Formats: sequence, C-alpha cells, structure tokens
Amino acid sequence: LNSYLPDDIAREIAYSLPSSAINARRSDVTLLSADLRNFSAFGEARPPEEAAAVLHFFFTRATEIVEQHGGRVHEFKGDSLLAVWDGRHRSEAALALNAAQAMHSELHDSLMPEQGPVGLEPLALGIGIEQGPVLIGSIGPAHRRSHVLLGDTVGITLRVQEMTSELAQPILLGECAARQLDDLPLESQGSYLLSGLNTPHVLFAPALPQ
Repeated sequence: LNSYLPDDIAREIAYSLPSSAINARRSDVTLLSADLRNFSAFGEARPPEEAAAVLHFFFTRATEIVEQHGGRVHEFKGDSLLAVWDGRHRSEAALALNAAQAMHSELHDSLMPEQGPVGLEPLALGIGIEQGPVLIGSIGPAHRRSHVLLGDTVGITLRVQEMTSELAQPILLGECAARQLDDLPLESQGSYLLSGLNTPHVLFAPALPQ
C-alpha cells in the first residue's frame, strides 16, 4: 500500500475495517500541481513504451523533489501530479515554491530528446501553487474506496497551473500563496476569471534565475 498511497493513508487502510461511510476531515494545506505540456502530442508521435519512460522519469524525479522539500505526492493523474504540504503559512508556501523552482531547473531541459519529431512542440513543465482549506480522506463503497482531496482550493490550484501555458510562465501562484511570500520578488500577471469559476483571481509569477 505504501507504494500506491501516502504512508499515513496506507497505514490507516491497513489497520481499519472496510467501510462505506465518508471518512474525511477538513485541513489547511498548500498545493502544487505540475503538468507536462504537449504530452498528448508527444504520446501520439512516440511508442507507448517511450511515453511511459518519460512519465516514469518525470514522476520519479518530481516526487523526490517534493519529498526533499517536505511535501508528499497526493496523486499522479495522466501527465500531471498533485502534491500537498500540511499547513498554509509562509513556511509551506516557501517550500512549495522552492520545490517548483527545483523542478523547473532540473526537469525543464531534460524531458525532451534532443531531436524530437518534426513539427512537435517540445515538452514543457507548468506548475501552479495555491493555499487554502480542503477536505481530505476517503469516499466510495467499501469494496472500492478512493483517497481524495476536495474543495475550491484544489480546483483553483489546477486552473492556476493551466494558466501557465496561456501566460507563458513556468510557475504561477494564486493570491493566498503569494500573500504569504510578499517579501519575495513576485510579479502580478493580472486578474483572471479561471475556467469554471465565478470569482476572478490575481496570479503571480516568481522571478526566475537567469
């Protein structure tokens, strides 16, 4: 179970009787969503074994970076991952931003072969960070449970990450996370009505090393 779920969740499942009830709690967290842009086109042009090797490399190294910075990976989904830090203070925001910058520095130039297929956009990494409350736990019938993170913070973080492509920024932060890091050089990217949401959000980009 430790290979498929965070340690605390795996331990809880191993020592609990099956249940069909909602088993979840509210928690304040910092979230990081990292996504490989253009991976669908890459997978279309390459054998599935090669696509799997790229994803394996990305997931393995990104997980190491997240854990080195005190976070944990909640899930891998498609060509993206969602990582969690418990708490929504400056320390967690800084750790998530440091992890994002390490990912960009270490993975951005190593995810694409030197000679890609003609006409194929190179792979790139887009990372979104935000803080807020979530509901974390398990739902579903006793014979098929799912470990979930639910709440507006999750949706906002995913959409902040989606905006990295539109704004041509590898890393974007939402308002709550940026507010905690007001002593760092963050640049406002403007206010946007994120897809599927009703309230505009101001997005911020960190100054990346030259």
